[in-house]
Amino acid sequence: MSSPRKLRTLIGTSTLIQVEAGVAFGVSLEEAAAVGLDVQALRVPEARASAEAVYTHLELVASRGPIEPYVVEQARRHGSSASLGLMSLLIKTCSTARHAMNNFLRYERLANELVTSELTEQDSRAILTEHRHGPDRPGAQVASEVWALCSVAICRRILGEQLCPIALEVRRSGVQLGPYQDFLRCEVREGAPRARLIYDSHWLDLPLPGADPELATYLEQQARARFEATAARGTLVLEVRRLLREQLTQGSPSMASVARRLALSTRSLQRRLGEEGTSYEQVLDELRAEVARAYLTREDLSVAEVGFLLGFQDSSSFHRACRRWFGTTPTRLRAPQEPEPPSRQRSTRRPGARPGESS
Repeated sequence: MSSPRKLRTLIGTSTLIQVEAGVAFGVSLEEAAAVGLDVQALRVPEARASAEAVYTHLELVASRGPIEPYVVEQARRHGSSASLGLMSLLIKTCSTARHAMNNFLRYERLANELVTSELTEQDSRAILTEHRHGPDRPGAQVASEVWALCSVAICRRILGEQLCPIALEVRRSGVQLGPYQDFLRCEVREGAPRARLIYDSHWLDLPLPGADPELATYLEQQARARFEATAARGTLVLEVRRLLREQLTQGSPSMASVARRLALSTRSLQRRLGEEGTSYEQVLDELRAEVARAYLTREDLSVAEVGFLLGFQDSSSFHRACRRWFGTTPTRLRAPQEPEPPSRQRSTRRPGARPGESS
């Protein structure tokens, strides 16, 4: 079995801008949904989109015509909305551009796990470099340009339209430079090993007009808590478990609904879970068993209510599941001090059988 691979994702609010901008460039919402970017799923709070879906959609847009005007349109939309969720609010309330950038770099994973950005200063230059994870496919190269232009657009939203870099370096060759140069008002260079934005470093010390130290402190605490939770979660299995917990009371959660929340196809979800040594059905079953054991210790919940909270349609289904999980009924599980009558033991167990096996 191969070692588990992290499912890298992009925040739903950013991906929603990508999809909606794509409509004007020939890629319908139905086509976007077919590659894993369903707009209804992306509007759900804390929705994320997979790298595979993001890159496939960008490649689809590129197949319809020049990609550069589309990248510029994405940047314009990012610059006029809270596209980074909590991060958008946090960086606006920081005291200086340097403070905002440090927070952005520290908590970047909350918005975008597809890249790691790095800021260096040298000879009065501030250089923002993108380190993109995963395969270097065409969609990933376009995504690097989206990252660069959107970064500028978001900075302009905070510092003003007068902000412009000294130069942008992109990885692709054969780029139509005009749209990028017009938007950025700077030189654009092709064929670089990594996407980079080069600024005059003086802009890092500019005060932000929306500075609010008290609110910034609160938002930093929120960002830190979310970051720690994300770092602890880590794998696709744990992300699926989180989504399943949210849906348990709605009945048996379907793999299709979970896949949509992750912006994956059901086939991709099952394959990735297989790479982590499990399956959708196994994750759901193990989660239900854990939650059942915890709920059955609560005196304020009846057995029927526990079954309902776990998504079972009737009590008999829940009882059968408990027999399979624990080798006994839910009623006896919450009162283990009372031994099961010998007659029942003889009628439900055969010599050498495992707990829960009947004769």
